[in-house]
Amino acid sequence: MPPFFRLALMMLVALAPGACHQPKVGASEVLVIGARPRLVDPAAGAPASADEALLGNVAQGLVRFDARGQIDAGLAERWNVSDDGLSYIFRLQSGNWPSGRRIDAREVARILNRQRRAASLNPLKDTVGAIDEIVAMTDRVIEIRLGAARPNLLQLLALPEFAFVREGEGSGPFTLLPGKSEDPLHLQRVTAGSDGDAELREFIDLNGLPAPSRAFARARPMSCSAGPSPTCPSRAVRNCRAAPCASIRSSECSRLCRGAMRGRLPTRRCAA
Repeated sequence: MPPFFRLALMMLVALAPGACHQPKVGASEVLVIGARPRLVDPAAGAPASADEALLGNVAQGLVRFDARGQIDAGLAERWNVSDDGLSYIFRLQSGNWPSGRRIDAREVARILNRQRRAASLNPLKDTVGAIDEIVAMTDRVIEIRLGAARPNLLQLLALPEFAFVREGEGSGPFTLLPGKSEDPLHLQRVTAGSDGDAELREFIDLNGLPAPSRAFARARPMSCSAGPSPTCPSRAVRNCRAAPCASIRSSECSRLCRGAMRGRLPTRRCAA
C-alpha cells in the first residue's frame, strides 16, 4: 500500500460520541475499520490496518508524518543528512519505555537492525536494502549508513512498519492503559508542563469497527418486519417500520443506523 494511502487511512478515522459505552472523560473516541487493534511487532509480519493505527500512536518511529503529511520529529528530536545522502544521524529525545526503562540508542539500533535482517517478516525490509549499517554513536545518537542514496528514506522510516516495539511495549508518545478485553483500548499521553504549568493529559479510546457485510454493501432491500438486528439498532428499525419494506434499502438503513448510534434519530421520517 503506498505511503500516502497509509497516511490517509490513519487520519480518516471516525470521531464520534460513544454509543455502547462511555469513554474516559475528555477522551476522543476513534473507530477504525477492522478487528480490535493489537500491538504487534512489525518484524513478525505485516500489521493489519487497525494495528497500524495503534502503532502510529503508541510505537512511533524515528520520524513521523504530521497532519499535512510532512516529516516531523518522532522518537528523534532532530537529524542531519550528509551532502552525499549516505549518512543519516539522528539525535533521540529523552524518554522511557512504559515499564520505566530508559530508551537507549543502542537498543533503538538493535530494533531497526532486527526489522531489516534476513529472518524478519517485515513487508518493507527490502525497501531499505540500501542500508549498510545502523550504529549507536552515543546513548542518544544513532547513525544510518547507506551504500546508495535513498531520498525517500525518511518517508519509509515514518511508516508503522518501522515503529519501535520491545517486549510488548511501544516507544510512545501515547501509552496503552490496562483495560478489559471487551473494552476499547485506552491510550494516554502525558505532556510535561513548563514554567510551573500543570502537566497535560490526553486520552484516546481506540476500537475496531467490523466492515459492512457484502450483502449489506450491495444495498439489498431491508425487511422492516424482521425487527432489530445486529446491523440496525432498534430505534432505527422502529423508525422505518411504517414504510413499505421495498422502499427501505440498505443505504437508507445505514443512514438511519448512523443517526441512532450517535444518539439522535433522523429528522426525516420514512414516508408510509
